[in-house]
Amino acid sequence: MKKWVCETCGYIHDGETPLLRCPLCGAPKDKFFLIPDDKSAVIERARITNALLMKLASKFDKLAELAEKGMKEKSDAKVSGQMIKAEIQAHINKSIWG
Repeated sequence: MKKWVCETCGYIHDGETPLLRCPLCGAPKDKFFLIPDDKSAVIERARITNALLMKLASKFDKLAELAEKGMKEKSDAKVSGQMIKAEIQAHINKSIWG
């Protein structure tokens, strides 16, 4: 598919003909220029790569959320464990253990 670039703002349109007006900046049809096939292929590869990177970034965001939640739970568990040990020690000190 052909690609057209708006000379004014850089918007890229995929289609057989340029748009009547740029959807980003409103430039008229005569401000669109056909992108050569070799550069069009580079744009397509970049779009695929960018989509994959966005998916990967989303996975990393989810992983970070899980890690943060895990650290909080681990921290909560550690505090709870310390409280239990302190309670046991208090019972031992008062000779009311066992």
